[in-house]
Amino acid sequence: MILGISTTFYEESDAREFITRLKKEKVAAQLQHFSQETSQSYLDGKYEDLIAFLQNRKSIIIQEIIEDNKSEGENASDNTEISEDEIEDDELDEIISHIERIQTMRAHYLEITKGKEVGDILYEKPDFSQILSENDMISAMQTLHKYSLLIKHNLVEIQDTSMVLIEKRPVDDIIFSLILSEIYHPDTEDLNKYNLNLINRINGFVKYTVQCGPEIMFLSEETLKSIIMDSNLDEEEAYDIFYSIHQKMAIVVHILDIIKNNQDKDFRNLCNMEDPGFNEYSEEERVRNIFDLSPEFKKLAIEELKKVGIIRMKGNRILLRK
Repeated sequence: MILGISTTFYEESDAREFITRLKKEKVAAQLQHFSQETSQSYLDGKYEDLIAFLQNRKSIIIQEIIEDNKSEGENASDNTEISEDEIEDDELDEIISHIERIQTMRAHYLEITKGKEVGDILYEKPDFSQILSENDMISAMQTLHKYSLLIKHNLVEIQDTSMVLIEKRPVDDIIFSLILSEIYHPDTEDLNKYNLNLINRINGFVKYTVQCGPEIMFLSEETLKSIIMDSNLDEEEAYDIFYSIHQKMAIVVHILDIIKNNQDKDFRNLCNMEDPGFNEYSEEERVRNIFDLSPEFKKLAIEELKKVGIIRMKGNRILLRK
């Protein structure tokens, strides 16, 4: 639909409830299903292997940058090396961040398990029956993050309000995971050389798009707000509906002005005529809507206005309803 609008839900029940409300107000609505896929790549490996790969990659990047600078003549007169802090490079920044992250994870693992035996309590959950301050909540989340390696490898178990160690494993046997961006992915040669695994996680889910007919433009503001406020649309989607209706109402007014102000009411001629560009305004008005509507857009819009009863056709002539 040219004059209709569409909006998206992530739960089918929400979409169908929205359609039910619209149809009660005589607004045509249709549900369409669309797929959406996302992917995330992870690099898995033991600590020593990951560090070796990252340090090698870091050295390669720094050397490439130094060579590039030399070839540009910036350091041709001396052999002074560029310090790591002086280099600005997205991949290098990511590599350094990865190194720091797995070093921190390893340190947390060793700190938590030092002197602990199977059956020992590692962590007591906060008493959530009491109101915790924001700082207490942040602290609790940060503390739990330290246990991520043990949780990932099923080395702990929650018993009542306690996190209990149920298996001991040397840190050198633990698999670390790094989330990779699109900047650099290791090739097969590197994966084999450093005994690493590249994991591509692909997620798929359904979006539920409701296509609303042009009748939605003619609902009262109160009714439209009620429908939208009662739906589970997020704030951005709700805003998009109001904005789209505002824009399309301006187009409808413009098309009706074209029909009203032209003696030639022939359907094809009106569609193909050069767009006058903007509505007439008084000299005092400083805001103008400028239009550039294609003949095909006007043709389909006029046909939709006919379906909702705003205009009527007599032969090939367009007439406004009184």
